[in-house]
Amino acid sequence: MPEKILVVDDVPVNVKLLADLLTVKGYDVVTAANGAEALAKVETDRPGIVLLDVMMPGMSGYDVCRKIRENPATTMLPIIMVTALDPSQERVKGIEAGADDFLTQAHQPARAPGPRQVAAPDQGAPRRARRLEPDPRAAGRASSWRSSTGSSGSSASSRPSSPS
Repeated sequence: MPEKILVVDDVPVNVKLLADLLTVKGYDVVTAANGAEALAKVETDRPGIVLLDVMMPGMSGYDVCRKIRENPATTMLPIIMVTALDPSQERVKGIEAGADDFLTQAHQPARAPGPRQVAAPDQGAPRRARRLEPDPRAAGRASSWRSSTGSSGSSASSRPSSPS
């Protein structure tokens, strides 16, 4: 059974992009468009990991993360915050809220590039996006989460085999 991932973002294009990428990789994807819907889906769908947007109207991703951590049944659920904001500034807030890691969006699809931004990229420029590496704390949380819910499947840090 493939790992179930909850993708939470108020921007439909972002949700579709992440859901499509994860589905192609063989994951079972559940989506939510806001914090309240995300909390309901955590309870009903029992995901193995949550990808949570930081900036959402109403309840922020930090607030959702805190609510998930407050519930004894979901306290060990791995949560990765997804942000287009500066991760160095947001990381402390996320860790305080209980996030396991950050995934930085490399672009903001809501904004079209200006004419000067369309030029070829500088080959010597450092890459902005980083590859998400497994966090040992998240793996421990995933194991504890599965044990407490009776869920099965691969660990949050492993990839399922590609569909044939």
